[in-house]
Amino acid sequence: MDDPQWTRRDPGVTSRDAPGAQQAGGDSLVRLPGVLGSRFAVEGELPVQGAESDLLLVREHSGGAERYVVKIYRRGYSADREVWEVLPRLTSRHVVRVLETGHADGRDYEILEYLPEGNLRDLSRRRQVDPTAAVAQLAEGLRTLHDAGIVHRDLKPENVLVRGSELVITDFGLSRVLEQSVVFASSSRTLAYAAPESLSGQVSPARDWWSLGMIARELITGRKPFDGLSETVVVDHLATRAIENDDVRDPHLRLLCRGLLTRDPRRRWGHPQIAEWLRGGAPDVQEETAEPVRPYVPPQPSRPSAPSSAPAPDVSEAEAAYRAEGRAALWEQRENRRKEGRGAARVRAVLWSLAFLALWSAGSLAIAAMAGESQPGETASVGGVQRAAAVPLGLMLLVSAGAWLVSAAVELALAHQQGSDYLAGGPWAALAKSGRLVSGGLSKTSQAMSNTARRTGARGCGTALLAATIPLLMLLLLVSVLSSLAWLLWLLLVAVATVGHALGGGMRSHRWREANSARRREVIEG
Repeated sequence: MDDPQWTRRDPGVTSRDAPGAQQAGGDSLVRLPGVLGSRFAVEGELPVQGAESDLLLVREHSGGAERYVVKIYRRGYSADREVWEVLPRLTSRHVVRVLETGHADGRDYEILEYLPEGNLRDLSRRRQVDPTAAVAQLAEGLRTLHDAGIVHRDLKPENVLVRGSELVITDFGLSRVLEQSVVFASSSRTLAYAAPESLSGQVSPARDWWSLGMIARELITGRKPFDGLSETVVVDHLATRAIENDDVRDPHLRLLCRGLLTRDPRRRWGHPQIAEWLRGGAPDVQEETAEPVRPYVPPQPSRPSAPSSAPAPDVSEAEAAYRAEGRAALWEQRENRRKEGRGAARVRAVLWSLAFLALWSAGSLAIAAMAGESQPGETASVGGVQRAAAVPLGLMLLVSAGAWLVSAAVELALAHQQGSDYLAGGPWAALAKSGRLVSGGLSKTSQAMSNTARRTGARGCGTALLAATIPLLMLLLLVSVLSSLAWLLWLLLVAVATVGHALGGGMRSHRWREANSARRREVIEG
């Protein structure tokens, strides 16, 4: 198994783009590994793709009527080898049959039985599903997995397939084999069906029984768990409160939900209690009450008063730990999503920095055009002012390119730091703000002129207009005097603006770090 190219059945070299690989649906970019392409023809991609893998529907080249599903893990993802060792030996009708596993060209793959009737989510949309029968079948499948030491970790309706009248558990991408009753691992899971202890990464069989309870509750009530709630609210609910089951009218079904959705994993129902419940029994359930949502009361100014005899809120250390770990897991998820956006952020950074290259290059060309046709060493007099000698256009374009490289480096550094937060307000937000300031200034100037005209009449208005025109004429005269040094002034402007951009990038980085730290405190500390 340590060899980089191995398979449980047929050794060989696998390639995503091998010449014999079939293309799914005629236009898919996903191809079979070469060793499988010689055995199977791809009929298409399955409409439900996992976050870590692609699913292809295949048929044997030999002409057999049976079809299979090939699950190809994406680069960077791999299956648990201990799970692979165990899965093919499982014989439960309620666990999908894994026919073959292998690895080639840096990617894992599995061949599974094809169940064309969809999953439990689709089935529940088409017709009413008997929750008792569903729980009985899924409990049998979970018992088989747990007896083999496997914890599924991501049980949900999408991972339960339909085979005739049977429900079949599938998708073991997050599964783990336990060497002891409880371990700690990655907290990856579907949040709505996750047990409270999964917020801290704890993995035990009890975690799957909670997920089964959420599925049963959904089948009974017809409502998805935590539907419409944000991740922050879901994490807070899981970490601090029990699941209310008062909306489950049938007492026997309500007992099932209470038993499976017990927050303490040590007292949560497992297969023995479910088997007793299916026989009509009533196993014991730990009594839990949902913590009410208390309204926010603003703090009052401190003042001398008699010591209060009211007891402090009873918050156990376990509750506090669940809450803190859940919020930390939520922040980690947000950070991972932000970092995943670094690639797109770098593209935006390069595109945004091209505006600087266009600006500096256009300015250089404009100054060269204004200098006219003068040759080196020549001067021309315009109104008694010497016009510039030949403008070094090549030097100005070279400096413009250098300035752009500095600006691009600044933007790329910010994009790498901020990820998907980069340019969240758009690259023109600062320019739009400057435009609003300028337009506001002009509006105030116009209003002042109008007020002057009303107070002093036409003569006063003319005097004010003359007073405003004189500085403008002086500015134009200064520009004409300095026109002989226009290209030097332009290069100085480019240099100063580039240094300013670099300093501004440092300020943007500092402000973002402060804002990100504030967001982290808000999530972690509530």
